[in-house]
Amino acid sequence: MVVSDNRLTNHTDQALVTLHNQAGFYNAQQYGLLVASGKDAASFLQSQLTNDINELKPGTSQLSCLLDRKAHVQAYFHLYKDAHPDNQSFYILTESHQIPSLVQNLEQYRFAAQVQFTDYSADGHFIAIQGPRANRIFGLLAPEVYLNEMGHHDISDTIYSDYGIKIFRHSITGENGYFFWISKKNYAGFSKAFKSFCASLDFIELNNPTITAARIESGLVQFGIDFNKDNLLPETGLVDKTVNYKKGCFVGQEILARVRSHGVPARAIIGLTLEGKNSETMEIPIDSPILVAGEEIGHIKSNTFSPTINKSIALAILKRDYRVPEKTFSAQIAGHEVQGTVTLPPFVKLQSNKDLAHKLYEQAVQKFVQESEGILPAEAINLLQEVLILDPQFEDAYEALAVILSKHDKLDAAISIMKVLAELNIDSVMAHSNLSQFYVQQGLKELAEEEKAIALGIRMRLAAAQMTDKLAEETEKKNAERLKRKEMFEQVLAIDIEDFFANAGFGECLVAEKDFAKAIPYLEKAIELKPIHLAAYLDLAKAYKETGHNDQAKEILSAGIAVATKRGEMPMLQKLQDEMKDLIL
Repeated sequence: MVVSDNRLTNHTDQALVTLHNQAGFYNAQQYGLLVASGKDAASFLQSQLTNDINELKPGTSQLSCLLDRKAHVQAYFHLYKDAHPDNQSFYILTESHQIPSLVQNLEQYRFAAQVQFTDYSADGHFIAIQGPRANRIFGLLAPEVYLNEMGHHDISDTIYSDYGIKIFRHSITGENGYFFWISKKNYAGFSKAFKSFCASLDFIELNNPTITAARIESGLVQFGIDFNKDNLLPETGLVDKTVNYKKGCFVGQEILARVRSHGVPARAIIGLTLEGKNSETMEIPIDSPILVAGEEIGHIKSNTFSPTINKSIALAILKRDYRVPEKTFSAQIAGHEVQGTVTLPPFVKLQSNKDLAHKLYEQAVQKFVQESEGILPAEAINLLQEVLILDPQFEDAYEALAVILSKHDKLDAAISIMKVLAELNIDSVMAHSNLSQFYVQQGLKELAEEEKAIALGIRMRLAAAQMTDKLAEETEKKNAERLKRKEMFEQVLAIDIEDFFANAGFGECLVAEKDFAKAIPYLEKAIELKPIHLAAYLDLAKAYKETGHNDQAKEILSAGIAVATKRGEMPMLQKLQDEMKDLIL
C-alpha cells in the first residue's frame, strides 16, 4: 500500500501560488526519453497506439496509450513527431519506469517492421518548467530570436552556450510546461545557467508535494498511481484525449469499441472534494476503500489538501451510480468520517492562455509608452514575444512587435514577423502596409511598391465583400419584412376576400417571390376593387409577362397608362410606358 506523501507545508503553499501565477522549475530526472526511428516507425506505431499517428505534423504531439488485447492500459505517454520534415523519428516522453515495459510490449509485435526503439534515459536528464508564464525562459535562451520555434512548436532543438538541447512542450501540472533534455555531460553546466535564468524571472524551485498538488487540482491522472495495467482505458478518463476511433485497427481496439457500445464503464476515475474534521491534515493512503453505509463504492487515488480552494481533494475510482456530478455522500475513508462531493475535474479553473495573452499585451503597450525614446524597449518586446507564444493568432501583437523593432533599426526581424502575419491572415492589410514601409526604410523601392499594391488589392476586395454582405443583409431584412406582411395579408383575406389592401399586398408579395401565376387573381381583384391603384397594374403586367401572356400584359399596361394620364401621375406613367416599350421590343 502506497501512502500519499503530498501534504503541503507553508513553503509549498507559497510555491503553489507562484506556480499558478508565474512558473516554477524542477529537476525532472524521473522522466525518460524513448525514440522510435526507421522507415516503418510511423506505420508500426499507427498499428499499435490508440491515437492517430497520421494526424501528427512535424513538430506536433499527442497523448497516446498502448493497450493489451483486452484494452488494459500498458503505458500512457506524450508522443512527439520530429520537427524536421525529412526525419521520421518519434519521441516518447514518460516516466522512466514505464519505458522497459513499453519497449517490451512494442517489440513483441514488431516482426519484420523496420523500426528501432532507443532508450536515451541513461544518456541525459530532463529539467522542467511549469506555469502560465513558463515561456518567458525563451527570451533569455535566445534573446535575439523574436519568433523562435522553441515556444511555438511542441518539440524543437536549440543550442545554448554550445549545449545542444531538445525542448518538449509538456505539462504535468495543468499549467503551460516545457521539458528540456540535455546530455549527462552537459547537464550540470546547463542546469546552473537554467536555474540562474529562472531566479532572474522570480520562478521558484518546485518540490514533489507542490507538483502533486497542482496535478491533482488540474485533474491530471498519473500511471502507476491513479491507474495501472489492471485498468481498462475507459476507466481512466483518458479516452477523449488519447483515442481516435476512426484511425483503423490497433491493439485492444475491438474490446475498447465493445466497452464503448455498452456506455459508461462500471467503475471509473472522477474527482472528489472531501470535508471533515481536520481535513487539512488528514492523510489518506492511496487505494484506501471508500465505504458508504458499509458498502465499498470505490477507492481513493491521488489526494491532497488544496490551499487554492481550501479543500481536501482527491481523484477516486467510483462505481457508476456514484459518479454523478455534485452528488454528496457520507463516507468512511482510512478511519476518517468525511462528506464527499463528486466533482468534475479540474478542481481549480486556470486562466486561459488567450485571456493571459490579452492581459500581457496591454502591459506591453503600457511599457512601450513609458520607456525612454531611443532605448530598445526590452521589457515590452519580451512581453509581446510571450503573448505570441500564448496566442499565436494575436494579430495586433505581431504588428506591435514588428513596429517596435523597426523603430530601432531591426528591420530584418520586423520584416520576418510581418511575413508570418501575412501567412497567418491572407487578408491582413496591416501586414503588407507595414512590409511596404519597412522596405522603404531599407531602400528596396520595388518590394515596397509590390507590398503597397497587395495592401490596396486587399482593401478593395474587403470593401467589395463588405458591400456584398451589406446588400445580402438588406435583402434578408426585406425578405423577412415581406414574409411578415404576406402572413398579415393572408390572415385578412381569410376573413374578408374582398379587402383591397390585402389583395394588392398579397399579390405584390407573390410577385416578389416569383410566384407569378398565383399572384394574378389577387392583383386582378385589387384592380377590380380600386381601378386607380397604378402599382397593381405594374405588378399584374409583370405577372402576365413572366407566365408568357404578353397580350394580357399589354392590355393591363394600356389600361394603367390611361388611368395615369387621366390622373396626371407622371412618375407612374413613365414606369408603365417603360414596361410597354420593353414588351414591344
